[in-house]
Amino acid sequence: MGVLFQPRRPIARWAAAGVTDDRTDHQPHRRPAVRPSVASEYLPPRLGDDDPCPGTVARALDALATGDAAILPELFTGDVVGWWPNFAISSRRELELLMLERDDALADAQISSRRFCVGGDRVAAEWLLTARHASPWLVGDDVLIEPTNRQVVLAGVTLARLRDDRVDQFHHYFDDTTILEQVLRPPPA
Repeated sequence: MGVLFQPRRPIARWAAAGVTDDRTDHQPHRRPAVRPSVASEYLPPRLGDDDPCPGTVARALDALATGDAAILPELFTGDVVGWWPNFAISSRRELELLMLERDDALADAQISSRRFCVGGDRVAAEWLLTARHASPWLVGDDVLIEPTNRQVVLAGVTLARLRDDRVDQFHHYFDDTTILEQVLRPPPA
């Protein structure tokens, strides 16, 4: 396995990866400090609707967030490899089983605010997951958190590689302790 994504790849090298940049004011040898408010300037231009990569990854994220295991064969290769902070899988069958065993503590899950950075067969997707803490949540083997009915938000990034228009490798990066903080926070007075 090679490097899935290189987040510090200079814009000048994007062309070699198949991504074009029509800006003329960028100096590839000197990367300016990036403030969060201007980070979008350093992403490649938006792609047209004919590029299948972002659409496939967007649908895969939706399926993973909502637990739609029926659509997995259309979106993931049989030998897909995936990793995220709590799990790792090495086949689509493992992913399907994991989705069937998933905890239903969070309901009404939706992925929004997707931004994509595409280079060849690789996609980086920034996303927000919103859900409602609707059922008891077993944390570890001994802590049960009763439902709070609170809306929770989880920000994350997914790096994916596609083969034959299906995801064959993905990595999710997020801090799931932020959900615990939101669920356990005392109600406002």
